[in-house]
Amino acid sequence: TAWTEICTVQNLQNIKNNLGGSYMQVCDIDFAGSGVDNWIPIGTASSMFIGTYDGNNKIIKNLKINNAASWGIGGLFGFNNGKITNVNLIDVDIYSYENVGGLVAVGQSSSVITNSTVSGTVQGDSDKIGGLVGINRGEIKNSLSNGNIIGKNHPISRDVGGLVGINNGLIYDSSSTGSVSGVAGNGGGLVGTLASEGNKQAVIDNSYATGSLLPKAIDVSIGMGGLVGNAVGSSNIKSLIKNSYSIIGVDGRNNIGGLVGIIQRV
Repeated sequence: TAWTEICTVQNLQNIKNNLGGSYMQVCDIDFAGSGVDNWIPIGTASSMFIGTYDGNNKIIKNLKINNAASWGIGGLFGFNNGKITNVNLIDVDIYSYENVGGLVAVGQSSSVITNSTVSGTVQGDSDKIGGLVGINRGEIKNSLSNGNIIGKNHPISRDVGGLVGINNGLIYDSSSTGSVSGVAGNGGGLVGTLASEGNKQAVIDNSYATGSLLPKAIDVSIGMGGLVGNAVGSSNIKSLIKNSYSIIGVDGRNNIGGLVGIIQRV
């Protein structure tokens, strides 16, 4: 593979000019002082990232996004249908509207994310809010979120999870150790909503959540679970939770559980 080396914020910007390339991060990157204080994620719904990004276990610090007022999405990557591995995001500060993740906003069906971590604050006004990924339709493996995940300033902040907001795909060997708060519905220490689609099974395997889970208000929050807020299968296939646990205390109005708040076809 012919790798393009990534060493600066400008190098990250340039990925948008070739969304199918192969990229290797060779330096630690700090957004502080770069002049970029409202990052536009890599990849859009009509032009997704389909390449390979290897963070090479280097660090990306102080990524900032503030686009909630313009109905924006949040993440280093926006729409991903490629492979992202070995990325370490530290001290992110993200406030978007929906589809909000520290690393990826929307992981599509061919999205693969491995060996990656996020710390910092990830906030969203509406739904699909996760520390690592907003909504995952692909695969996440051996990854960690250790941040503050917040449903903010919206009466229906839903599908909020420490690692992933909505998971329609696969999560293996992963964890969330931070805090989840401000949830009106479907809030989970690891995943807000686990939902199979059609014949594709949504899976959480060998994963866990620690930290904390706080409802928006005890008298309104529905579907709160230490691991998953709402777990639902499709009419064709059940969703699967296997070899996973949570040690988070849970509170809310109704449909609350130490592991799962709401279960349907699981």
